[in-house]
Amino acid sequence: MYYLNLAFLEILFAVLIFTILLSTGRFTLRIRSTRPDIIIYSYLSISVFTILVVDSVLWYGEGFPEAINHSLYVFLYIIYYALHLAPPSLYILYADYHLSGNVERTRKILKIVIPINVVELILSITSPWTQFFFIINQDNMYTRGKGVIILAITTALLTILGMVMVIAGRKKQNRKTILTLMLFPVISLTFGMLQATHFGISVTWPSAVVFILAAALNIQKVKINTDNLTGLKSREYFENSLRDQLKVIRKTENRLAVMMLDIDYFKEVNDTWGHLYGDQILKRIAAAMEELMKEQDVVARYGGEEFIILSRYESERETIETAEKIREAVARMEHREKHTTTISIGVTVVQPGEDVYRIIRRADDNLYTAKQNGRNQTVFR
Repeated sequence: MYYLNLAFLEILFAVLIFTILLSTGRFTLRIRSTRPDIIIYSYLSISVFTILVVDSVLWYGEGFPEAINHSLYVFLYIIYYALHLAPPSLYILYADYHLSGNVERTRKILKIVIPINVVELILSITSPWTQFFFIINQDNMYTRGKGVIILAITTALLTILGMVMVIAGRKKQNRKTILTLMLFPVISLTFGMLQATHFGISVTWPSAVVFILAAALNIQKVKINTDNLTGLKSREYFENSLRDQLKVIRKTENRLAVMMLDIDYFKEVNDTWGHLYGDQILKRIAAAMEELMKEQDVVARYGGEEFIILSRYESERETIETAEKIREAVARMEHREKHTTTISIGVTVVQPGEDVYRIIRRADDNLYTAKQNGRNQTVFR
């Protein structure tokens, strides 16, 4: 009955992971379908999910050859041990990309952890004969092999390495993200030691679900706040930021400016060159805006070929100069076959007590005026 309860508990945690993956909309194995950290997170979740399902079946069949065929039981143990290093390895990749945002750096780490996991796979496959990781008799009674201690140490070292990386890079992310990333090593090491010293206690992988849930909340927040194509902030994030800043400027003397930007003749670009080409232009212009604006400014994609920026207002001259720098940078860009694009910009100053949509409407009206006046210009009113 005790083993059945463990099996049921692990199935519940597995169902929770599956629900998390579905709710975040990231249940995918297509590497190029989204951001690298979210893909790594998906693999991490799937590996823990698989371990939980397999482990629950193993608990169910422990000592009951009539419940599970002996050959199948041995095969499941091969899978169970073959996947043991996957979660800590994927955690290292996940943490590294979250901290560095450097795909090439993460790929280099991947090349290091892959051989380690391949060795583990080979040792797992050969364990029914070598008894390195496990020994299983004909009654489906399991005994740990001598190599389990090596696997436990390797798992711990990988986990500690990930924790060290997070601590070293703690200044690159906000406190909430760092605390989320620290959950995996702290939980895994704590409960891993407990499970390693007490057979019959299954807590390591169920406890890992806590990290997966916390990371899912973080990922879901990023998903809501970020435009998938350009990587800029989303329209919702911009409007919420403007709403929050309106509360702040009521109590301070700070002033804000809003810029509404639109790519000129963008429909013709899509019709002539195709939407994929149009997407590349959107990405290049988005990157240029982010590079020219200050870190505290909010740069967002408002919809289609429209962008919007919230920045601190110092003076009319400085605000117009900033808008003009963006406009001129875009005009200098050369795309396919020396094709160039231009943008029109409408700028307005935020007044305390105004409604969010009134501010945006005024910036949009100025943008419309810039379009009517011939495009490729900035209008400030």
